[in-house]
Amino acid sequence: MTETVSDSRRTSATTPVPRGVLGPALAMEWVRARSILSTWVILGCCVASALLAYLVGRGQADLREATNGSLGSASLDTWISVVTAPVSTTAILVGIFAAMAIGHEFRYGTIDVVLTHLPRRRVLFAAKTITVCGYGVVAGVVALVLGAAVLAGAGLWNRVGGDAVTPGLFAGLMCRSALVACGFGLVFLAVTALTRSMRWGIILPIIWLNFVEVAIGAVPAMNKGVWRYALPFRDAQSALDPSRHGFDTAGGTNPWLSLGVFLAAAVIVGWVSAERFSRMDV
Repeated sequence: MTETVSDSRRTSATTPVPRGVLGPALAMEWVRARSILSTWVILGCCVASALLAYLVGRGQADLREATNGSLGSASLDTWISVVTAPVSTTAILVGIFAAMAIGHEFRYGTIDVVLTHLPRRRVLFAAKTITVCGYGVVAGVVALVLGAAVLAGAGLWNRVGGDAVTPGLFAGLMCRSALVACGFGLVFLAVTALTRSMRWGIILPIIWLNFVEVAIGAVPAMNKGVWRYALPFRDAQSALDPSRHGFDTAGGTNPWLSLGVFLAAAVIVGWVSAERFSRMDV
């Protein structure tokens, strides 16, 4: 009986998805997400991360004043570094939310129950992906806007170089913030589905981001020419703040190209994960 059910699920996973099937899957995923406390805790942490903009901005402003201007006046790169600090933290939080979106199913053994109601695995994975991406877009925009609002409210906007900000620049930064957070969510979701472990779905991307890419990026050749775009997570950071890795907005990396490379890598990992998820035994 178990083999028959498993075979039917595998067959239905590879057949085309008819119209109207995704709606119930999204509705179920929305109910699952909003009923879990961690969803709101993570969103609250994303909102609270806006305080990082104040802390970093205050530190930058006080440091320049303490050195009596020897560091020069704050530039646009300084403002970008300050205002995107909350977004970097938020992207990790979105990744944790994404890992939970599918990791809970494996951890608590509810994946069989879910597949009983939604046997089309591609539909289930698509619903989780859309939910994670939507959550990431909202969280990324909220983190940036609140961070900017905190800077303005604390009187730090011009002190960290915000006088050079234009509406077009801010809109572009807001778009990149949303997509970076969305991309982080997709990567964490994909790794969790591949490993079938929420723990490893969180740990492995963080290790890659903070240790593997840092070690590879220390090689001088990786900071020249097209090799500057060879590390996906570094590209995500450069899409927000090129100066973080010694580049600059004028002669360094192109933030939109960095974003494109990162999203391409995220989509590839997500596609591989979706294919494996549609065929794996659970």
